[in-house]
Amino acid sequence: MFNCRKTARLAITAALLFTGVNTLAADSTRALLKHTGITTQIHHLPAMVIESSAAHARRCGSAQGNSPVIGFNPQSIIFDTVSAFNSRYSGSLAAIERWHQSSLAKKIRSAESEATDYTAFSEFKNTSTYNNPQRKNLINQIVENLQITRFVATLGTEVEYAGILHSGCINNTKNQTETRREQTLADITREDKELTALLLSGDIIAETTYMFRSLSTAELTEYASFTASASSKSIYTALIDAFHESLTLAGNRLATSQSSELLGGFDF
Repeated sequence: MFNCRKTARLAITAALLFTGVNTLAADSTRALLKHTGITTQIHHLPAMVIESSAAHARRCGSAQGNSPVIGFNPQSIIFDTVSAFNSRYSGSLAAIERWHQSSLAKKIRSAESEATDYTAFSEFKNTSTYNNPQRKNLINQIVENLQITRFVATLGTEVEYAGILHSGCINNTKNQTETRREQTLADITREDKELTALLLSGDIIAETTYMFRSLSTAELTEYASFTASASSKSIYTALIDAFHESLTLAGNRLATSQSSELLGGFDF
C-alpha cells in the first residue's frame, strides 16, 4: 500500500492548508502553488515514487525499483500544473494573494512547524479543544472547502500508479498505456477502499483540528469564511484539477519510457 499517506498524511494536509513562503513570486499562479505548498510537494514526488516503486519491486522481484524516475521532473510538473490551472481559471488571484500575506496566514505558517509531532497529536485528542463541537464544525467546513481529502486521494493514487509502473512489475507496451492506466487505477482504488474510508470518516479532520489548535474560534471562523467564498472554491477546484492533470501527464511520460518486457508479475 501507499506509504506516504500512512506516514506523512499530516504533512500533506499541512502542505495544502498552510503557506510555504514569505514573499510573492512575480507570477501569480506560481506564487499560488508555492503558498499552498504544492510546489514543495511536487519536489518531493520523485522520492515518493521511488519509495512506492521499491516496495512493489520487492514484492515482484524486479531490480528496477530504485532507478531514476523518468517523467517526474519537478520543473516539468510545475510547468504543467501552471498551464493547466491557467486554462481552467481566468479570474483574479489578488484576494488569495492578500490572504497569504495576512496576519492569520502568518499565524498558520507558524503553527505548521509544530504539526507533525504524533505524540502530541495523540495527547491532544483527549483535550477539550479537540472535542469542541463548534471548532470541529469549522474545521469540517475548511477541509471541505479546500477539498483536502480529494487532494490527498489524488496525490496518493497517482504516486501509487507511478510507483507500480516504475517498479517494472507490469507489462508496458506503448499502445496499451491508456488501457493499463485505467485498469491499474481501478485496482488501486479497490486496494485503497479501507484507507479512503478512514480519510472520509474523520482522519484528516482530526489531524487538521490538531494543526489548528493554536487558532482561536474567531480565527477559525474567519478562515472558514474565506475558504467558503465562491472565488476561493473556484480557485482550489481549478488548482487540484490542474495538479491532477499534471500528475497524469507525468505518469504517461513514465509509462511510455518503460520497457515492454514483462519484468515480473503484479498481483493486486
